[in-house]
Amino acid sequence: MGPTFFPSEAWSLFSVAITAGGALVGALVTAWVQRGKNRADASLALVDNLQEEVKRLRAEVDELREKTGQAYREMYQAQSEAFAMKDIARLHISLSTAYIYQLRAHIDTGQGPPAPAIPDDLAELMTPKPPA
Repeated sequence: MGPTFFPSEAWSLFSVAITAGGALVGALVTAWVQRGKNRADASLALVDNLQEEVKRLRAEVDELREKTGQAYREMYQAQSEAFAMKDIARLHISLSTAYIYQLRAHIDTGQGPPAPAIPDDLAELMTPKPPA
């Protein structure tokens, strides 16, 4: 039952069939590997896109942090100026009140003219200053 049992044409046909089957298996394995490679390439492209997005978002966060810091600095400056203005107003009110009490005491004690002189600090605060 060796090679003489089948005619040589059958052996040739069997060899062609095995070769064709091997080629088919090779093509299927190649397609399967290529499919895996395509998936890997798509995953790598997605990772690259996400890394670029993260980089862009980090730059945006840094920019927003800088703007926020600048806004806080400006707010602190404005607040400091407002407190300074409030302190000057309180000083002005305090000096004015003290002078009013001095004038009332002068009147209440029956002292005649001239009225007590305006304190220098109050006179300075009452003098209009040119705009800066």
